[in-house]
Amino acid sequence: MSSRNKKNYYQDDDSKSNCSNNNINNEKYNSKIMVLDDDFDIATIVKMALQRNGFKNVSVFTESSLAIKEFRESHNNYSLVISDIRMPGMDGFELANYINEIKPGIKVILMTAFDVNNNLLTENIKTTANNNNIIQIIQKPISPKKLAKTVFSLH
Repeated sequence: MSSRNKKNYYQDDDSKSNCSNNNINNEKYNSKIMVLDDDFDIATIVKMALQRNGFKNVSVFTESSLAIKEFRESHNNYSLVISDIRMPGMDGFELANYINEIKPGIKVILMTAFDVNNNLLTENIKTTANNNNIIQIIQKPISPKKLAKTVFSLH
């Protein structure tokens, strides 16, 4: 991804979020969020978007194995996991299954650049979401404001 595309990948749809600064001491803003995407730039952009909108504790991982190791060791610290669906080694659905075994009920948001109305994706979502903790599928790119509102409303 070129630096020009990275900068605009999560273009803001306005300069201020309704989520930020108003409730900065709110428990939602202080809980820990794990972000997993095999593209470091995208994972970092998601982290920055969340932090810019008041979420203080965001950890970024680019490898499923490292994210799982951290989650296994510190699962009580996390209240939400945001993961890309397509990653090498373990996809987002497999990750959701695995972390649900470690901490049943942990909320998971999956991200994808693919059309969320795709039939194969829809079938996978229904099967996995019904058996797990996937609470939302978001399509990339997403604005920082919309991402923060989604996280705040579901978290």
